[in-house]
Amino acid sequence: MFMMNNRQLHKAIDAAAETETFLAKLVAGESDNEKAITRLYQHVLARRPTESELKILLAHVEKVNDRPAAFEDALWSLLNSAEFTTRK
Repeated sequence: MFMMNNRQLHKAIDAAAETETFLAKLVAGESDNEKAITRLYQHVLARRPTESELKILLAHVEKVNDRPAAFEDALWSLLNSAEFTTRK
């Protein structure tokens, strides 16, 4: 419930350029989706994505056709993962 309702968390995950969040800077500063996904994983989970994880997120970015929104989805999925919630 905390993650769904916390306004501060929602603001931090906003990838719109004017927000100047980590995610917004990542999306604006790294045009290569593979490198951006790898940096996101390193920042959130302190590891590189597996080949399978990378493939899934690359396909998602292409499918959504809205890069900031796709990276917001990716960050939400990482923050809600069992790996993040049990290790961080």
